Amino acid sequence: ALLSANGFTSSSYSPLAAKLNQMGCEVRGIDVHHKMRGQKDWRSMTDHLVESVQEWNKISSTPLIGFGHSFGGAILCCAAGRRPDLFQKLVIVDPPMFHPLVRITWRTVQSLLGQRASQIHPLLRRTVKRRNGWASEEEASKYLRARKPYSTMNAESFRKYCEGFRRVDNVVLLPIDPEIEASIYAYFPIDIFPFNEPHVGQYDLAKVSKDVSSGWMLYSTRHELLSRSDVAWLRRNLGCLKFVPFEQGHFWPLEDVDSFAKMLASLLDEGGLPVAVQ
Repeated sequence: ALLSANGFTSSSYSPLAAKLNQMGCEVRGIDVHHKMRGQKDWRSMTDHLVESVQEWNKISSTPLIGFGHSFGGAILCCAAGRRPDLFQKLVIVDPPMFHPLVRITWRTVQSLLGQRASQIHPLLRRTVKRRNGWASEEEASKYLRARKPYSTMNAESFRKYCEGFRRVDNVVLLPIDPEIEASIYAYFPIDIFPFNEPHVGQYDLAKVSKDVSSGWMLYSTRHELLSRSDVAWLRRNLGCLKFVPFEQGHFWPLEDVDSFAKMLASLLDEGGLPVAVQ
């Protein structure tokens, strides 16, 4: 089960999925962004993910591995925290899961400033200002390709992303509505008193015994998203996951697919899962 980064469709990961298919893995992307429209927490997206995985488990003959990149890893933790029995292993890649102090500070600022808080949150500010509207698909792709993170994506991942452009009233729009993308950033789970309602369960994997190997947490040593203190806190509290550093940047799975797939296959092989390492 593949969960994409915020603002990206699962089809953007088609080159990675193809590599994993060659290694004997059946890959299915699950898109949850649309479930965030009109919401102020992640529960609807988590519900959709849990239901999708339950349906897949009914027809699949192989153990289900959850793979989530960035936001995809964070929402995967919400589902696995609620229903750890649905997954044999988890692969969480550089998720926006922050130290409690960061989470409480953000919610406090949000409570005090309301909509103006979006000017403080770096990811939210960038999303709100993002252009969304072009005369043609060619114009849109040329514009995006000149800007990060699209400029560093491998050609096939970028092509698959562009296939998701929407056309409304002769205007070409991004595959994921920036308003939804911004809501995902703005309402990420806090799950700490006094901001623990609604409880989404993103950090409930902390309840899983450290003697149980639930998978891997991969994080970039460039610390473009997770700080050193974020990683240290996650490592202390999510003992069921093995922490694996990598030197590449946050968007490695969409950039150098060959090297990422090889590393991923090695982890799955190490975990005793039926993957042919190439």
